Amino acid sequence: MLQFLDIFKKLEYCSGVPIWRQALQLCLSLLMALLEVLFFSLFIPFLELFDKGQNLTANVNSAVSSFWHYVFDFFTIDFSLYSLAFCLVIVILLREAVSVVSQYLSHSLVGLIEKGVQNKVVHLTVSSNFLFSINSGHGKFSEFCIICSRESSKLLQSVTQIFSIFITLLSYFSMLFFTSPAVSGIAVLIGIFVIFALNYTVRRARKAGEMVVDIRQNLSQQLYGVYDQLREIKVNNKINFFRGAIGESTENLFTLALRAVTLGIVMRSLLTALFISVSFFLIISLRDSDALDLPVLTAGLVMVMRLLPLILNFTRIRQGFASKKPYLLELEGYLRDCERHEEKDTGSKVFKGLKDCVEFKDVEFSYPATSLQVLNKINVVFKKGEATALVGGSGAGKSTLIDCIPRLLQVAKGDIRFDEESISSFTLTSLRDRIAYLPQNAKLYDGPIWYNVSLSKELDNEEFVRKVLVEVGLDTFVNGLPEGVYTQIGDAGAKLSGGQAQRLAVARALFKRADFFIFDEPTSALDAENSSKIVRLITKLCRDKKATVLVISHSWEVVSKLDKMVKLDSGEVVYHGKPKPSMMGFEDNEKTNIK
Repeated sequence: MLQFLDIFKKLEYCSGVPIWRQALQLCLSLLMALLEVLFFSLFIPFLELFDKGQNLTANVNSAVSSFWHYVFDFFTIDFSLYSLAFCLVIVILLREAVSVVSQYLSHSLVGLIEKGVQNKVVHLTVSSNFLFSINSGHGKFSEFCIICSRESSKLLQSVTQIFSIFITLLSYFSMLFFTSPAVSGIAVLIGIFVIFALNYTVRRARKAGEMVVDIRQNLSQQLYGVYDQLREIKVNNKINFFRGAIGESTENLFTLALRAVTLGIVMRSLLTALFISVSFFLIISLRDSDALDLPVLTAGLVMVMRLLPLILNFTRIRQGFASKKPYLLELEGYLRDCERHEEKDTGSKVFKGLKDCVEFKDVEFSYPATSLQVLNKINVVFKKGEATALVGGSGAGKSTLIDCIPRLLQVAKGDIRFDEESISSFTLTSLRDRIAYLPQNAKLYDGPIWYNVSLSKELDNEEFVRKVLVEVGLDTFVNGLPEGVYTQIGDAGAKLSGGQAQRLAVARALFKRADFFIFDEPTSALDAENSSKIVRLITKLCRDKKATVLVISHSWEVVSKLDKMVKLDSGEVVYHGKPKPSMMGFEDNEKTNIK
């Protein structure tokens, strides 16, 4: 019972479903079990009366019959076949009514737990600090949202079933003791054997469950990588490599799961054979010794037929419980890690927009996993109304620098100031409300065009959506579609070209109406004409809206048209001034793109 209470606490933490709601399911299961045993306790005197004649009030054989005879006399009810039959009907109707309510509430509870787990995983993941979230991996996140939420909800069902079967078996054994002490003694011996056999299979199932959880998480990462990098895999002819790697993981998962299931099947078959064999020889020996009469024998056989599937289910459910519990433990561990790595918002001031500049003062940063200084003594200024190019080779620190601006990363030393105010003094919400970020590989969603621009539940500003589509040069294309802005673009923008998808992502950034724009390679998938449109759009943002724009780019065609240029090399600023082609490895008169 203490183990069940621990499961309830973990589920309450992981899903938000209170313990009382989970315990209610146990109470309903307990009531169903008691009603079932009540039915069989009335069934024994019914069979005895049926065997000996109507309205027999004396010489009842079993202790159970004597008990009910006393109860009926106490309430001045005639102890007869008709009264017993009436009670049996009432009890079975009550049990079925409770069963209907229990099943409805059980399905509802499973849904509540699954929904609660998914919501909490998403909430704590996005609320944890950036480094922890990205290090956890997409596959693990998906596994917790989909598999762990489902298996955790099923775990409560297993707990409820185990409790119900345990109470039912205990009640049956108690009733057997009063009906036939010899039968109950042998039943207890069989029960002890079953418990020892169960402990072995449960230990094996628990170990298999822990290994399955690890394999599934790795497999999820592999599957996501194949889908996300499908173009690269096919072009580079790496299909066989990934097919082999995933095939190995799925084979390990299949073998492990089959091994655990096979053990349970064999154990249940052995228990079935043992239970039936002992029951037959026991009944024969008791009959020969006149220890059983026909009514008690009939009731005993009925109970045996009922107990057999209960015992077999008990072995199956215990094994299932052991294999599902690692999912809940893994889920709880992840959520508590998220809480320990919660993103801290120490700011109290509301950032209302940039008035002058963003200034980096002696900013330093290094990732926890390495002592290597990624940013070293960074001193740069991004002025309001100016567009600055951020250039440098791979690993120079460009992505780290831009992640520091919306406080995805916390600087180790130095400070970032917005209009002479430390960035840490502003609340995260107000700061990020004024920053728009366009990643190099922007994510598009399976939905209409307007949704991918506004990321809102309803299209409440269609005019502004159309305006930003004009600014990024997509208006002609969208207006030519049969459904216009309501056109579905498919998963990840599958119905759009690379350039159209990139411009749609730019439109999303413009829709935010921010003060500070961060564009990471905004023209990487565009041709020369559309690249020029995006560059003109950037300069227009600075000129007309006095926005501050920071552009990561390897294209001199883009960089040359911006106001300033900052070059990073090994985490240090090696140039800060007007765009110079020599800083990108070009001659002063050369205008080309670095691929």
